[in-house]
Amino acid sequence: MPPVLPVYGENGDYNHYNPFELTELNYYGTAANPVRDLKESIGQTISTNILGNFYAKYYVPYIKGLSAKFSAGTNVNYLTQNFFASPKTVLGINEDVQGRGSIGNRRTDVTQSEFLLNYTKNFTRIHHIALLSGYTYQKTSDNINLVRADHLEKFDDLGAGRELPHYSQTDQAGLHSLLGRINYSLLGRYNLTATYRADKSSRFAAGHEWGHFPSIGISWNINDEAFFEKATKTVSTLKLRVTYGTAGNQEIGLSDFDVKLRYGRYGGDPTAVVSNPGNKNLKWETTTEYNAGIDAGFFNERLTLNADVYYKETSDLLSEKWLPFEGKAQIYNIGSLTNKGVELSLNARLIERKRFTWSVAANFAKNINTITELGEDNYPIGDNQEQILRVGESVGSFYGFIYDGVVQADEDISKIPAKSGQTLQPGDVKLRDVNGDGKITLEDRTIIGSIQPDFTYGFSTTLIYKRWDFFTSFQGSRGNKVYNSLRRHLSENNKTYNLSADLLNAWTVENPSKDVPRLDAVIDAKNLYSRYVEDGSFLKLRNITIGYTLPVKIHHLPAKFRFFVSGQNLLTFTKYKGYDPEVAGGIDTGAYPTARSFLAGAAVTF
Repeated sequence: MPPVLPVYGENGDYNHYNPFELTELNYYGTAANPVRDLKESIGQTISTNILGNFYAKYYVPYIKGLSAKFSAGTNVNYLTQNFFASPKTVLGINEDVQGRGSIGNRRTDVTQSEFLLNYTKNFTRIHHIALLSGYTYQKTSDNINLVRADHLEKFDDLGAGRELPHYSQTDQAGLHSLLGRINYSLLGRYNLTATYRADKSSRFAAGHEWGHFPSIGISWNINDEAFFEKATKTVSTLKLRVTYGTAGNQEIGLSDFDVKLRYGRYGGDPTAVVSNPGNKNLKWETTTEYNAGIDAGFFNERLTLNADVYYKETSDLLSEKWLPFEGKAQIYNIGSLTNKGVELSLNARLIERKRFTWSVAANFAKNINTITELGEDNYPIGDNQEQILRVGESVGSFYGFIYDGVVQADEDISKIPAKSGQTLQPGDVKLRDVNGDGKITLEDRTIIGSIQPDFTYGFSTTLIYKRWDFFTSFQGSRGNKVYNSLRRHLSENNKTYNLSADLLNAWTVENPSKDVPRLDAVIDAKNLYSRYVEDGSFLKLRNITIGYTLPVKIHHLPAKFRFFVSGQNLLTFTKYKGYDPEVAGGIDTGAYPTARSFLAGAAVTF
């Protein structure tokens, strides 16, 4: 609501006159009042959780090293959501609604039980073996009930309103797992780990329930070898690792493979509509990973290094696919992708003295994400198809037109490609003709960035001087792109709400801007173009902590009091024009930025 309008009218009631509001929040001349919305709307969530766990362990007599363990646990979540919008609020002001309310209840029960056998044994101080076998079972139940009504004056009068179709749904799923693991060590320096698990999930239809996931890893403690003894003064630790393994993913709906109906009313009669068409061919998503790594310590562990290179291939990727003729999405196994990269971490104790110590740590990671197979190529996703899945590209690739600036008065407009039926004028948007056919069509859309970073990194330092301690950490990302959807909304003249200050530099004859088109330029409101796909690189000061420790005695017992102050997310260094470049999914619709927070406290140890 524009600040030039009063919250209250002359009669003391809320003001619902807003000539600046067009139709979106203005019904039959009555506009929403945001203060009244805050006063007369209910959006309440009440959550109750019950967590419980029990285990018993039994050491088998006469068989040294053999033990059995049984454990059981439960997690019960009961959620109630109350919603109400009075007839004068934005969600209830419509003449066809006249106030609306709902009460929703959801109960989720997760129970898990497992039975494990462990056996460990040392043989002649040369061989060490540890065996594990077991069975686990997890059951998930979900129950949802929703009642709704409109034509309501008060939330407490829900039963007096016009009843809307109720909604109820009950789902459950089970996961049976058989597992086994062998750990073997020879002379304490040659190590082998092999695991195998078989999982049966009811989230998949018959014939696709089972998934089998083996893995194996070997390592070599080189620093324990006799030939390495002379080098241990410099290289105190050196370990090589190689692993191979598979893992499965079943994280979809509890019964997405099955046909689901949603019941309601049409013309007063009960009806049933297919809400989920089902897919009997759904199966486990499987990730296979190869990894090689090295752990090294130098100068009696004053400097340590961990380095890994990996290659991961995910097949039978579980993802939603939009069904345009049915107007809904459905889960499919749609393709495969790879992730390959390197991870490095370095820790150094630079100074170690009685009254002063200083240590630093740094990490670096680079990952290359590539789609290698799709059921159909060029699969667009997103509300406005702003992203695309394409073989050879990464997940999260933005798809749209390349923005080539603004048409200028001295340019030959006849040589500038335009959309069919459009006559370009000075101040209009220029888009790149990617395929070279002399016109702008949907075929000129191309990859204009990705949410995948070139690399991520971080570093931290710790200093201790006498009784004072200081810690700080930074984290950064480089090369990822963010679609600034909020900036686009504020920069393309919506004629109703506040606009970006960028429009003060809009193209005019006197101000021939090369970046901001004229205010009445024809804009493609649906398709994405590169002007709003920004560099999302950032460096954040994640944490600063300062503490002071005071030694005391409590009844002759030595104790320590530590007082500290801490700040999180204090600074962000970035060229991104939005609130916060760290956006989930890479599409910024104006999500609330990461909060800067401060903490002060005290702790005692004795």
